Amino acid sequence: MILDAAHCWSGPAWVSGASSPKAEALSRCRAVLTTLGRPEEGLSALRAVSVGIVTVMRGAIDSSKHVDRVPIARLLGAIVTMHREALHFRRAVRRIKAAPNDENVVRSAAAKLAPGRGVDALLRGDFGKYSADARVVGLLGVLTRLAGSRELQPQLRIRAVADPLRSAFGVAAPRLGANAAQLQPGVFVRFIARVAEAAGAKLPAAGMLAPARRLNLAFAATLGAIGRRMRDELGRASPAGRAALAPMVGAVTERLARR
Repeated sequence: MILDAAHCWSGPAWVSGASSPKAEALSRCRAVLTTLGRPEEGLSALRAVSVGIVTVMRGAIDSSKHVDRVPIARLLGAIVTMHREALHFRRAVRRIKAAPNDENVVRSAAAKLAPGRGVDALLRGDFGKYSADARVVGLLGVLTRLAGSRELQPQLRIRAVADPLRSAFGVAAPRLGANAAQLQPGVFVRFIARVAEAAGAKLPAAGMLAPARRLNLAFAATLGAIGRRMRDELGRASPAGRAALAPMVGAVTERLARR
């Protein structure tokens, strides 16, 4: 149920390799509702990661006889945190895109770009035999944040990806100024280059490429490293985790290979 929920919440964004990604994600959503004994009307609450539906999910875990119900409950908590933060992130991006020159809007929305507690918990937490499952879901969260920040200005983009990339690769973002949207030229390129190098990439020296070309190379290397780690973690996942997550991982890595 937990990984079906993760697929439900993330599926439409990434399962592009499926013949009908929205239908696949919807089927996972319905599977969760069926497990919970909830009617179809609960679909909107599930997709919104509402308090009510999460409480029902926690209750189902607590009342089960499953020997691993404690780590499963922790896994649910981390996945819920990640997806709620992702919802706030997407809303903030929409607000910024709708009013990019309104400093008050940008400043208030920027605060919702940064939190990455859910991703951090999934990538670094102990979930027993489901720890690899958690890392697959966490890496998907990193990819989602990277993809969703593409159209932001560089300083806002750093705010959006700093926490997830630090959790994934241990690279701290540069210190940002008080202005939510301004950044010195080249800072974002250098940051992503450091992330790519931490991921194992060997990039040409800074002065040998135009900044835009260096950024593209570094970004591609970072995405490739995340895709490889997802495949590796999938191989270590629980049997239920492999079954639930393999279609999504396959579709994600296929998309990354086409970039």
